[in-house]
Amino acid sequence: MKRILLVLVLAAPLHVFTQILPAGTSLEEARQTAASYNKMIALLVESATCADCNMAAEKALEAPALQQYLADSFVVLRIGVDHADRDEVKRSYNYQEGNIVLFLDEQGTLIHRMSRSTTRYQDYIAEGKTALLKKPEGEKMRALEKTGLEGKLSNDELYALISARRALRMPTDRLLALYVSRLSKDSLRSATVLQGIARACPILGSGADKALRHNQELFTAAWYALPLSERQEINRQVIAKTLTLAVGQRNDQLAEQVADFSKAIHDDREAGEQAYTYNRMEYYRRTANTKKFVVLAATYYDQYYMTRNPSEVKEKDSLKRLALLKTIPGDTIKTGQRFTVRKTVSVSGEAQEICNVLTNGVRTVYEMTNDTRYLRKALDWVAHANSFFDNPDTMDLWARLLYKVEGNTTRAIELEEKAIALREERGLDARKYQETLKKLKAGKL
Repeated sequence: MKRILLVLVLAAPLHVFTQILPAGTSLEEARQTAASYNKMIALLVESATCADCNMAAEKALEAPALQQYLADSFVVLRIGVDHADRDEVKRSYNYQEGNIVLFLDEQGTLIHRMSRSTTRYQDYIAEGKTALLKKPEGEKMRALEKTGLEGKLSNDELYALISARRALRMPTDRLLALYVSRLSKDSLRSATVLQGIARACPILGSGADKALRHNQELFTAAWYALPLSERQEINRQVIAKTLTLAVGQRNDQLAEQVADFSKAIHDDREAGEQAYTYNRMEYYRRTANTKKFVVLAATYYDQYYMTRNPSEVKEKDSLKRLALLKTIPGDTIKTGQRFTVRKTVSVSGEAQEICNVLTNGVRTVYEMTNDTRYLRKALDWVAHANSFFDNPDTMDLWARLLYKVEGNTTRAIELEEKAIALREERGLDARKYQETLKKLKAGKL
């Protein structure tokens, strides 16, 4: 994305030069720039787990029309996976995952979010136009929040504000704490009220969380009256929000509580153990505790992913695609006396998902440690990942590890060339990989 931002800067007229910010610019500097130009901010947030999502966004961002639109309309800042303010974005805007765009007003209030990535550049322009139309809502939201925190809203009005912020996936914790503190004991016996608190996804151990679960019998009845999909989404957000708080506070005890909770919500024992290990590992990754991270990572990826059989997984994916094709209507095309039914279906499948998970784990180990024991583990993981799916990022990491760990320059060059070919075949920019290839050939990676 640094490359894309550079292209934007070079392509932009001089009067918008400072509105396309270098990737390392802080969030506060972006706010200051936005205020000085009286423009909204477009935060381009990269996914830490979905390479395909990032590639789709990158493809769209290569369109000159989108580059020019962003340069003219917004202060643009990229939040990459290693951006210093990534955790602040998580806390301030309840960002959890995915490649998304957060549209903020000049004071940093979230106005609109595009919670997906796509190769269609027109979709980004359309979402930007929607955000610009909604800009006046920022001032209203700030005024309402101030009034609410001053205790000048009724509980119904306060919860309506919480719901409005929740619709934008904005943090609601301070407002929720005030709302719950004003509820009577009788109110906390109402299933509707308890469901309302649950929908606000209170942080584990907070006052709202304790009030929600104070009477376990009442909570259980209210909780299981909600649809399963909603319960799953609430739990996912509770885990994400609480883990972000634990990371910000470097709070090991709270992180352990998150891991325990993630384990307890699974009926399947192995799934619970996997969730527990993942959340502990993720806490250590985000707090840059390399020593503890690599130990858990070695267990996690070996136990839950290296045991998977690529052939079996790909066969399952193939059967799922065939079953899905049967449910999708197709276009009938006449050729002479023959008719052909053409159908299109796009399914990423479990094989691609496993490849992405392993690739992300490899990248983190590669970036966090020079310990040969764990780099050799990562080398095994990346080779296994590549057996599930042809991913240019996977091949690039494989090449780097072969060069770094084994000094196998010949095989590393072959893999990097294949990564470049795949990028170009898919219509994606391959300059970053070409630079790596040059370094490999020069023996200077």
